[in-house]
Amino acid sequence: MSSSLGTQQNSNGDGLTPLDHRMILQALYPNNGVLSGLEVRANSDLTYQVAKGVGVTSRGVSDGSRLFYWSGGKTPAVSAGDPSNPRIDIVWAKADDPTIETESVAVRVGVTSGTPSASPARPQLPSGVTELMSFTVQPGTSNLSTGAVAQSSVQYAIPYGSSLGLLGETHDSRNGNGNTTVNQFFVEHATKIYVPTDRLVELEYNICGSSRSSVETSWYAGFMVDGAHLPNAGGEFALVRTIASQTHTFLTTLTRGYHTVAMYTGLTNGPGPIFHHGARDATTAFNGRTLRVWDRGVAR
Repeated sequence: MSSSLGTQQNSNGDGLTPLDHRMILQALYPNNGVLSGLEVRANSDLTYQVAKGVGVTSRGVSDGSRLFYWSGGKTPAVSAGDPSNPRIDIVWAKADDPTIETESVAVRVGVTSGTPSASPARPQLPSGVTELMSFTVQPGTSNLSTGAVAQSSVQYAIPYGSSLGLLGETHDSRNGNGNTTVNQFFVEHATKIYVPTDRLVELEYNICGSSRSSVETSWYAGFMVDGAHLPNAGGEFALVRTIASQTHTFLTTLTRGYHTVAMYTGLTNGPGPIFHHGARDATTAFNGRTLRVWDRGVAR
């Protein structure tokens, strides 16, 4: 039997089950993360401090989502830093379920530490937790406030259909002549981003440039994601003697997780470009080259 959120049970006790509630919440908040608060900082001992706040957590798609409130406090202590190698710590929150955690209804915070290594990997988190923030713990650390470096900001839960705005930006402030070798290409402007669900994103590349002579210069720019060229995502900038800003955009879908967006660029014809950055006079400035990644909502 189905019912609706906000409608009380009838005299027979018919109404929404806890799973029904969680499935409705999952439709509103399709990814785990923070709604407010829950900022994490490293303490002067071997614990992390998690501020009070509200978040979303899930034990999987079939179990729906839970909204939780944490009143603030410390995590359990972690081990001191390895004598030789760094490691990655991930701070998380979990909402206990009394049908699973021996009658517990508590909200808990904890830390999972990775294996120390010269190039440490992120540890595997326990099931049913929500990541809040990750840290790199330096060798020999016994004071996390000075020996743990934040790797990422708090991961946010995004209401269904909302836009995350600007996901990432890389600004190239080099001012001067570009490459003059035709058909020599470069991978430039790498920008790391994170998307909490499958998202539609807009890639935007802007250059302020001109040709070195009265002959037109053709400068190719194509978008790349995670080292691969995006099909049909390239274009050429036609540069003339007049200094002008031009923009190339492309829409694509990115799967949930971390990605690196970059540009594949090079001269295809003409005498070569000049890229312009910096002040022209007291009131204007040239913008150089900029790669931006914009969120355009949930990928349907």
